[in-house]
Amino acid sequence: MLAATAIHAYEATDADVPFLLVGFIASAVGTGTAALLLVARAPRLGWALGGLTALLTFVGYVVTRATPIPTDEDDYGNWLELLGVVSLVVEAIIVVMAVWALAGATPGRLRRSDRAG
Repeated sequence: MLAATAIHAYEATDADVPFLLVGFIASAVGTGTAALLLVARAPRLGWALGGLTALLTFVGYVVTRATPIPTDEDDYGNWLELLGVVSLVVEAIIVVMAVWALAGATPGRLRRSDRAG
């Protein structure tokens, strides 16, 4: 979660398109707040916020790469920007972990039907 926060806080320092600046800040604040909620023993809320923020950020990346946006011509078609790719991987991991956590799965917890014996 904090990796996504750091990436988007860093990207916000270089954003020259207003809607990208807002998006980077919103993503950094969302994932940062989610991380704090996880530490503050509010895991369901933390995972929900973190998963939603990561999913929206992932979608935002895809939209800015797949669609020509008048104020953001540089990103259109630029699928392999290093921090963008790293961000996509991190966000995908967060979304999967959030779904897993919100579904009630934990490494040491088995459903009754999964137990041997």
